[in-house]
Amino acid sequence: MTMRLYESADSDGTQPYHGEVRRRRESTGAGLCALAGRSNCPFYAKAELLADNLAMNLPNFKVHKICKHPSEWDAWLRETCLDMGFEHDTSPIVWRELVERGGAGRLIGDCNDFLEYVESYYQISSPMMSEELTNVASENMATIDKDIEEAKIIKSWPLRVCLTNASSSLVYNIVLGLANGDAFGGNEELDLRLVDSGENLDKLRGLVMELEDLASPLLKKITATGQLDEGVKDAQVIILTDGLPTPSDASDDDKQTIISANKAIYQDYGPVIEEGIDKDGVIFIGCEAANYQASVLSKYAPKISKRKFIALSSRLQENRAKSILSNRLKVNPSNINNVVVWGNPQINQIIDISKSCVYNCESAIMGPSDYSRSVVELVHDNKWINGAFQVMVKDRQEDITKSRPGETSISIANSIIQQLADYWHGTADDIVTSMSVISEGWYGIPYGIAFSFPIQLKPGGEWQVITDWGLDENLRGKLVAIGRDLFKILNASTETQNKKSKKLHFML
Repeated sequence: MTMRLYESADSDGTQPYHGEVRRRRESTGAGLCALAGRSNCPFYAKAELLADNLAMNLPNFKVHKICKHPSEWDAWLRETCLDMGFEHDTSPIVWRELVERGGAGRLIGDCNDFLEYVESYYQISSPMMSEELTNVASENMATIDKDIEEAKIIKSWPLRVCLTNASSSLVYNIVLGLANGDAFGGNEELDLRLVDSGENLDKLRGLVMELEDLASPLLKKITATGQLDEGVKDAQVIILTDGLPTPSDASDDDKQTIISANKAIYQDYGPVIEEGIDKDGVIFIGCEAANYQASVLSKYAPKISKRKFIALSSRLQENRAKSILSNRLKVNPSNINNVVVWGNPQINQIIDISKSCVYNCESAIMGPSDYSRSVVELVHDNKWINGAFQVMVKDRQEDITKSRPGETSISIANSIIQQLADYWHGTADDIVTSMSVISEGWYGIPYGIAFSFPIQLKPGGEWQVITDWGLDENLRGKLVAIGRDLFKILNASTETQNKKSKKLHFML
């Protein structure tokens, strides 16, 4: 395609430049113009062609282009603007980075802003017609689709999954769900890396033999290792379950010591994971106090997108809430939807059933299989919902432990598998679930801490916090207080931080 970006040309075929433009061109420093947009956006196409022509004609003009598939654009733009401190919500986005001044970014704006910038600075315009731009946008889209298909072929190799603390009973139950295809699907082959301290390698070898004896078609490769860097190398999914538990009768000093020891583990994990993980990899944290550990890890692995840290704490509490509600309403727990866990699950949480509904509930009013009733209306006891119910969910683990002393992991492992499956495959459009993600300031929760929010999930790990839930001032105030408490714990300096877990030294 011939690019017509100038109104006229000199008799020798060269493009005209005014004296001032020439002087500007010659004095322009090592500037980099970054241009990003949706692959099917004609305005991105227009800005792209203009930038290409500038790069060909101006020796010091450099452009870095980022073309995103429409399904990736919104999440990418939101994350980029958050990182760069920009306010922008359209395609394309253009900014300038002055390399000689330390690479500080300055937002130019959208396509029109870029055209004005170029015209005022270089006296160059782009008269391309809408039909031409649409054709270029179609070509861009076709190229991106081809790249995606080629990437799928390349990534048809087994999914690389790393699990730490792999000799624990929790991981023992998790890997069975993975081998059966319950998390990533029945057609996703796995390269499973099991990581633990050197002293537990014999137990890991036993686990490897058991997994081999499953004769699962999905387990393409199984590795047991005592080295974290080996386990996370190019890993696409990392599931961390390390952490010292906090006894219910622990003193405040003991709790602080345990918090500091766990912080040291994840603080040291950060650089190792950041160095080794696949560029599109995602990290799930499934230990006790998972939100705190996720917050620490994201802080000490700053190059990894904050959206790639998921604390696996919400789903267990959500399931427990459904279980308690189902006993009261005499229904199956799976028939209850849209239960939301806010806050720091298990530790400082609020169970919200204001928008929960139940299907197949025997009552005076019946309907077809897709007919639902409000859980709040059926319970018809706000005092119980806001009081005893909240306590019952929070104390569920303690009640289980009293009845069955020792480590309990079946329900925890199942909740992790469920969360992985929903993250991988998405949920129905009308389903709201809870997930602990790193806050971007939603509902007044401080940036950088893992907090449980109402979430909608799309296939391929796309997720969106529901930002218009409609909180009353009382609930909003409670959530902000929970966020502040977690923020204080995360940023508190402790004298016992150097008391690290012995297991960590073996694994690093």
